[in-house]
Amino acid sequence: MSTGKKAVKRTRRTRAQILHLLKVFEQSGTSASVFCSSRGIQVKNFYKWQQRYSSQRPRSGFVPVEVTPAAVVESTLFAEVNGIKLFQSVPASFLKELLA
Repeated sequence: MSTGKKAVKRTRRTRAQILHLLKVFEQSGTSASVFCSSRGIQVKNFYKWQQRYSSQRPRSGFVPVEVTPAAVVESTLFAEVNGIKLFQSVPASFLKELLA
């Protein structure tokens, strides 16, 4: 008697194959379910791989950073002494030294 279920062929993958699949997934930009269904991988196994091998995947020591010019912050002028503009409060002794 048949239960009507289709027999699923189990595939064992090597560590190198799993690491390669994880790398391909990161670059794919798709969801895990779409990625797994297109490659015949069970999603629960895929998440186990991510958890197990996340510390073993080679990581770059550098992260790309985009530097943008700082925005000019317009704040309230606190004091102006001899053409020097101060935008934060300073002790009176500091102002006296600027005048000297």
